[in-house]
Amino acid sequence: MKTTVLFDMDGVISDTQEMQSKIESDLLSKFGVIISPKTLTNKYAGIRSQDFFKEMLDKKKVKYNLEELMQEKRKLVLKKIKTELKEIPQATDLIKKLYSEKYKLAVVSSSNKTLVETILKKLKIKKYFSVIITGNDVKKSKPDPEGYLLASKKLNSKPKECVVIEDAKNGMVAGKRARMFVIGLVQKKSKEKYPADLLVKSHSQIIKLDLKQL
Repeated sequence: MKTTVLFDMDGVISDTQEMQSKIESDLLSKFGVIISPKTLTNKYAGIRSQDFFKEMLDKKKVKYNLEELMQEKRKLVLKKIKTELKEIPQATDLIKKLYSEKYKLAVVSSSNKTLVETILKKLKIKKYFSVIITGNDVKKSKPDPEGYLLASKKLNSKPKECVVIEDAKNGMVAGKRARMFVIGLVQKKSKEKYPADLLVKSHSQIIKLDLKQL
C-alpha cells in the first residue's frame, strides 16, 4: 500500500522549469555555449545546473567561476519568481488533498535550497511537506536515485510505499531506480518515451486516483 508521495518541484509544483532553462541558456551564451532553453529542458531537466554547467564549460575550455555563476543564476531566478511565479494547475489542490488523507509528503528537487524554499513559501504550501530535499542535500543529482531514497528514509517509508510525481525524464529514471511507483506528468504532446509507470496530462487526473492501490 502506498503511504508516501514525493514531488519534484520545477514543472510539477511550480511553473519554473522553462523560466530556469531560459536563464541558464542566457548565462551559458556569455561563454560561447549556445543551447536553447527547450533543449536544456529536454536534456537536463532534473539535473543540478552546476553539474551540467561544469560539463559544458569544461568542454568549451573557457575560464569561469562556478560559484559566481550559480550565485548569478539564483539572483536572476529569485528576481523572476517575485513577479512571474505560478503554480502548475491544481498542484496545490492535489497537495492539500493528499495531506488531508494523511499521506506523508516530501519535495525532492535538484534546485538550490534557497530557491526551493522561496517558491514553496510564496505558494504557501511549505507547511504540507514533512521533508524537503534539495540539490544541496545530495552528492549526486537525478537521474541518480539518491534524493528519492534520502526522502523515503527521512519519512521512514519503504521505496515500495512511495509514489513519485515527475515531469522530467531524468527525474522519472531516478524514481524508477529508487524502485518507486512513478507518475509522469507530461502536459504537452510528445513522441518521447517516458520511463514512468503511469503518464498523466494534468494533476486533475492524479486527484481522481486512489494512490494507495497503485
